[in-house]
Amino acid sequence: MIAGARIVPELIQGAFTPDAVASALAALLDDPARAAATRAEWTALRARLCGDGAFDRAAAAVLAAAPVAPGGGADAQASPRTSARAGERNPRAVIS
Repeated sequence: MIAGARIVPELIQGAFTPDAVASALAALLDDPARAAATRAEWTALRARLCGDGAFDRAAAAVLAAAPVAPGGGADAQASPRTSARAGERNPRAVIS
């Protein structure tokens, strides 16, 4: 769904059988061009999902949508949720 096209068969629940796995693997092992194309599609998908700063942008979006706790805000003292810089939120901090 995210890739916009099927890269590999989705072998979920009942579809995940020894024969289905063997068939999917054989298709890649028997066709080096197909295997290379599949690797290229996975690489492109990974670059799209994990591009520069993707995790930081996602964390910042979550923090921006989260309500600020009473007493929080710009004048709040540094906590595990803020960085060492004056009240800046740290998107990598664990939210408890």
